[in-house]
Amino acid sequence: MEEIKRQTIFFIINFTLLYSVASSFYLCRYIFLPIAILWLALAIVEGNWKERYNTLKNNKLLLYAALFLGFFFCYLISPFFSDNIGRAISSWEYKIWFLVCPICILPLVPKLSQTQFKRMFVVYLCVILVMAICSLIQSFYLWQTTHKIYHLYYQHASTLPLSSFRHPSYCSLYEIIAWIIAAHLLLRKKQHTLSTPTTILCWATLVVLSVHIYFLQSKIGFLTFGIAFFIYLGIALKRRTNIFVMIAVIGGIIAGFGAFMAKNYGRETKDCDNRFANSITSFQTDDKKNPTESTSIRVALWHNSWEIGREHWFLGVGAGDVKELMLNKAKEHNYKYIASGDFNCHNQYLQLWLCVGLPGLLLFLAILACSFVYVCRQKMLPMILITFAFATNLLVECMLELVAGTCVIPIVLTLMVGICQTMRYHDNREVHASVSGE
Repeated sequence: MEEIKRQTIFFIINFTLLYSVASSFYLCRYIFLPIAILWLALAIVEGNWKERYNTLKNNKLLLYAALFLGFFFCYLISPFFSDNIGRAISSWEYKIWFLVCPICILPLVPKLSQTQFKRMFVVYLCVILVMAICSLIQSFYLWQTTHKIYHLYYQHASTLPLSSFRHPSYCSLYEIIAWIIAAHLLLRKKQHTLSTPTTILCWATLVVLSVHIYFLQSKIGFLTFGIAFFIYLGIALKRRTNIFVMIAVIGGIIAGFGAFMAKNYGRETKDCDNRFANSITSFQTDDKKNPTESTSIRVALWHNSWEIGREHWFLGVGAGDVKELMLNKAKEHNYKYIASGDFNCHNQYLQLWLCVGLPGLLLFLAILACSFVYVCRQKMLPMILITFAFATNLLVECMLELVAGTCVIPIVLTLMVGICQTMRYHDNREVHASVSGE
């Protein structure tokens, strides 16, 4: 009896920590490291390592957990290959969730009910929706008070008090996840099981985030959002549900508004920063010998990263030395603007190759590949789209080098794979029981 009570208490604490994570991504830069340390300490105190192992084994998640641990281990030993040991050790803070997820979250997922997952998703939608609304209010207020259109665009999400999002691409990724969850909940065959407040929340999420993602002006974010949008539009059309009309209306509003803004505010001036409208012109006219435009900068950084990587192709240069070598390479090519700033590779795959070499890069690619296989096997469309969003955003941003990216990616991947494997395990057990006559 005492053992059951003890297990119940620990389960409640673990679920509370998971719940707190889902509800506080906006503050992740400030509180997620303490949460990670607390969660690992709780696992040590709980001491049920055999139970965790068996849970992972029964749900065929041992390999997935091992990939996470192997990837974290690459960063754990990285200081031995770095001249700047202090910076290499500081990278542990950003990668700690690759340790927390397989130890603390993955064994917890099979114990959670559908109701608990649903509540967690609803909380996440609420947090992201409130953040987007506050950002829109702030940007429109600044526009009206300064009469400068660029206040509508790009940076307003990162200027909110205590915001953890330093770049619009991170914010758009969080919002794309929320948008996909909302669309999935509304398009489920059992939509009638949604309560009225949840239905209203989902619709508000679809409308508000569609507009805000446009204002964020993240090109890769808008690309992945557009793919998700048209896929769900096609599903709604195929099912001939009323939701198709609403999604089509939302799309028409966004397209019309975007065309209006591009036509009237698509000029490159100091008071105008419509990056979508100006992106092609900006790239074509940018000085490639000293790039200052975002796409041109990325091309130069990728070239520099490749040059460094070829010289250290197997073990990399160490997590502590990448920034210094990238800076030196920029000076070597006389990229004055890049050399004056603090730029990483702006491609997570190249960044991993330089930081932890080919072994670390292959481990991370294996994590993404396994995640994709797991969610495809269960035909979970929202999870497939989210995994795709992660993979594409990592092509142009080093999201694992900032807290806002390196917590959401491993946590969401872990939850998705844990859910899919739990469903698969239970489905197989039910089939086996029916065949054996149990």
